Amino acid sequence: MVEKTNTADAFFNLSSRVLSPTEETLLRKGLKFGIKNNKVDQYEILARFEDLAQSLDRMEIAEKDDELRANLNSKNAFFQQLQIMSNEFIELSKKSLDNLTDEEHKALKDLANDKSIIISKADKGNAVVIQDVDTYRNKVSEILKTTGKFKTLKKYLTKTREASLQKYLKFKNILYY
Repeated sequence: MVEKTNTADAFFNLSSRVLSPTEETLLRKGLKFGIKNNKVDQYEILARFEDLAQSLDRMEIAEKDDELRANLNSKNAFFQQLQIMSNEFIELSKKSLDNLTDEEHKALKDLANDKSIIISKADKGNAVVIQDVDTYRNKVSEILKTTGKFKTLKKYLTKTREASLQKYLKFKNILYY
């Protein structure tokens, strides 16, 4: 019988680094594992809520008799409620529990500071792959040298495409500066 492997728990150490049990436990959590940020930037959160409020203020809110708008008798009431929600969000952020142990935090720092390895996602599934930097660079070079897969661009198009996307988003009132 074949044992099923949960790819989120899978990791492959192809590097010369010997991993500690704590580092293995940490890597088994996967690359999508959300780590609690211990530093809550209150001003950044409030600024984001203020941006939201300003962008909503620019929108025309049609007066309708639905449940949501019945509770908001004016824009001021809505903005006051948004301010209360932002403060509650900040307080909840401060109270949330850390989801890593002190050992795991140290292991994460050690892995991040080790410039001899690359930690990446496997091509298929959610497995974590650890490789030596030199091996990784050699594989990337081999892939880029493969004829027919890639071509050298005559012009750098990223800025042009980014400007076009920003113009489109501004036109659609999605992006505000």
